[in-house]
Amino acid sequence: SDALNAIVKVFGTGILTKSGKLDRKRLSQIVFSDTDDKARLEAILHPQIRRQTLLRTQRVSAPYCIIVVPLLIETDFVKFVDKILVVDAPDHDRLKWIKKRSGLSEAEIRNIFAAQTDREERLAAADYVITNDGTLEELSSKVTDIHARILTACGDAEIP
Repeated sequence: SDALNAIVKVFGTGILTKSGKLDRKRLSQIVFSDTDDKARLEAILHPQIRRQTLLRTQRVSAPYCIIVVPLLIETDFVKFVDKILVVDAPDHDRLKWIKKRSGLSEAEIRNIFAAQTDREERLAAADYVITNDGTLEELSSKVTDIHARILTACGDAEIP
């Protein structure tokens, strides 16, 4: 893709696997240890991600659309949304989940956390918050509640 070619041009072929695919772990190690490298990667990716996301949202016919933007507060993407929903969890839980999913070390994950807006700022920016600190059933109930509140705010009180 154009994005991968641009990333290789900036970071070199050392960020590719032997099969020519992006080595996400290697790239993550690079960008989360150097703020200039992180900014270079974001300059490549964010405009393309934003353009594709906005094109897709134009085709939505539902009462509302959720866009998952990990760096919403940190980027100008925030100006493209009407409301902010934060799914919050204690950092120790987030660390455990990310470590299990990604295989990154605790130090690497903490570098990622340090590059993000802190929890208090995310929560302060939120219009809606779902706290993921319990069972899957409790989380499902919280999602259903928020969904109903958003539908009501959209003027569509019926839950599909």
